Amino acid sequence: MKIGITYDLRQEYLDLGLDEEETVEFDRIDTVEAIEGALRSMGHEVDRIGNVRRLIERLSRRHRWDLVFNIAEGLYGFGREAQVPAVLDAYAIPYTFSDPMVCAIALHKPTCNRLMRDLGVPTADFAVVSRLEDVDSVNLPFPLFAKPVAEGTSKGVTACSMITSREELFETSKKLLLKFNQPVLIETYLPGREFTVGILGTGDEAVALGAMEVILNERAEKGVYSYHNKAHYEDLVEYRLGDPSDPLVARTIELALAAWRGLGCRDAGRVDVRADSDGNPRFLEVNPLAGLNPDISDLPILAKLTGMSYRELVERIVASASRRIPTKPLVLPVGLSSSNSRNQKAPKAPRASVPRGTPRVVIMHEKLEPHAALDFKELEEQVAFVSSALSELGYHAIPLKVTLDLRSAAHALRRLRPALVFNMVETLDRQGGLSHLAPALLDRLGVPYTGCGPETMLLTTNKVATKRMLLLAGIPTPAFATDEEVATGCVGFDPPYIIKAVWEDASIGLDE
Repeated sequence: MKIGITYDLRQEYLDLGLDEEETVEFDRIDTVEAIEGALRSMGHEVDRIGNVRRLIERLSRRHRWDLVFNIAEGLYGFGREAQVPAVLDAYAIPYTFSDPMVCAIALHKPTCNRLMRDLGVPTADFAVVSRLEDVDSVNLPFPLFAKPVAEGTSKGVTACSMITSREELFETSKKLLLKFNQPVLIETYLPGREFTVGILGTGDEAVALGAMEVILNERAEKGVYSYHNKAHYEDLVEYRLGDPSDPLVARTIELALAAWRGLGCRDAGRVDVRADSDGNPRFLEVNPLAGLNPDISDLPILAKLTGMSYRELVERIVASASRRIPTKPLVLPVGLSSSNSRNQKAPKAPRASVPRGTPRVVIMHEKLEPHAALDFKELEEQVAFVSSALSELGYHAIPLKVTLDLRSAAHALRRLRPALVFNMVETLDRQGGLSHLAPALLDRLGVPYTGCGPETMLLTTNKVATKRMLLLAGIPTPAFATDEEVATGCVGFDPPYIIKAVWEDASIGLDE
């Protein structure tokens, strides 16, 4: 398959002036390289796309992929992790990991907590402080725990996040509101053991990879898996694979799978769980877009503890996502609607470069006249719509205007070497009786094309010849007379009559 990779490269944002904490969720180049290496070792063609802006730019240039491996976190807003999935959904391009709805809900912790409770998944009791005045309405027993509502990688989580008094609640809320410019989640502090559960698969087929316990050593900030502890995990944290026979581990895995399936997460990710003072597991958060650095990210570390290689982890993710690749190509709207096409603005025909190897389809049509009749004016719209539709289907659409100078047309076709010609030629130099010359030229060049051959085109463009052929075949038509028969008084049927040109169509020449 041709697989694109979408990602936010941390160094690019550091170069723009963002600091270390602001960019902590973005990926290092070695993460992208590791994913690319795993995909190539599986035999896939890999294309590095980059962030959401580059994705949009590439899509506008008609680039497409069989699957996109998405690890892009986004920069702004509560829906930032949903941005790339939403764009890909709009273009019906399959991608790894969860859809926009899941990504947005999972990032916003209070919303996710409410959904978990509706699903019967226990969470810590919580409140939300949207402004400093809300602190007075927090009515939860101390100790409490505070963090931003929509950050990951423990951003905003410090030793000060554990709160033991109303004064600390006020000061910590004030700092977090000011620093992150978003509401603060206040939870009842959970003092028990903490686990992160790795999950592979989607829906009922999802399975737990294992539960990895997070154990802080004596040098770590106490009681909290903080930003500092996570950043210096090699010195401060021990990761230990939980024993499935441990009742707490078994209950933790059961809770994590219920949360994963209930929210509708896909392919791979993590669910964080911590026990309360009674030893009961409680949902902390779900990460449907887990980090994939092979050395420092929790999910690959957990996979390694279970004996799964990084390549196998990536392979399992791709296998799960590949089930969403449609068996038949999807045709996307290109601006058409049920309204009359004369009132629609035609899309511009694609002009940007396309990937090498994309099959070419030449759209051959007559040269337009600036003061042509309505039939000719509509042709420009039709060419644009056909070009856009062909491009959406993965072809390189190339419009080609032709005239009676067929030698020039032949030269252009030899140079372009199309896989197919989409023939839209109805006239040549405004002479409808010559439209058969277009398929005749294509037959001579051996180029396959859409539509009828030159013989059929020649007969059907002349209404009199067509009617006579139909009568010979026993197919009835209205009685008719040619202009010569009219001039000689040989009309053999009574009025009323309708008069029209022999060589014109689209009702040209017909009026009251």
